[in-house]
This record gives sequence, structure tokens and C-alpha cells, in this order.
Amino acid sequence: MSEAIGFFSGIVEEQLADIHTLMPCRVERFDESAFEADVQPLIMKKYKDQPAVEYSLLVGVPVLRRKVKEGDIIRLDNPYLERGDIVMVAFCERSLDRAWSGVPYEPGASKFSINDGVILGGLK
Repeated sequence: MSEAIGFFSGIVEEQLADIHTLMPCRVERFDESAFEADVQPLIMKKYKDQPAVEYSLLVGVPVLRRKVKEGDIIRLDNPYLERGDIVMVAFCERSLDRAWSGVPYEPGASKFSINDGVILGGLK
């Protein structure tokens, strides 16, 4: 019985290792006109009984912008990032591929993928 539990625990651990929620990353490049950045995850990927490895560079990660109202004036608060800044990246529950349309859509198979990140803001 304990071998079966160990087997299934290993499967669960492998699956959990590929679920991404929040991760600190370092900015390598920032495109101010597109509000996207290329970022390097600072936490390494680790699977059971294997050495940790770095994640690949995440390219074209959108940067969260805020709409701000000051009196009667509404403006977008456009963050500015520089190479070396440390940011927090959130990974969406489902793919962002069709989210930009603003229309509800049926989700694809992707869940908490490292390819569906959004930069929430700077840590340092």
C-alpha cells in the first residue's frame, strides 16, 4: 500500500511543480510603447530527485496598468521599468490568448501556465 501512495504522491508533486501562481522575476528588457517586458524568473524549476534548473526568459509579458481618476480627470497610470528591476509576475488561471478582445470565451487546455504571466508591479 505504501508503494502505491508514494507513486501517486510523486505524480501529484510533478503536476504541482507545473502550476504557477506568483513569481519574482528580474526585468531584462522593457518596451515602454507596448507595456511589455522580457523577464527572468528568479525561482528555479525543481523536480523531485533532480537538480534545480533556471526557467527560460519570459518574453513579451504584459505590464499591469491602472486607470486613475483625479477629480474630473481620468488617466492611465503607466509604470516604467528598467533592466534589473525586480517585479512580481502573476500567472493566470487560463490562457490570455483571447482575453484582450474583452469578450467571454471558452478556455483552452492551458492552466496556470508560465506563458500566461502579467507583471503586477515592482518589488525592488
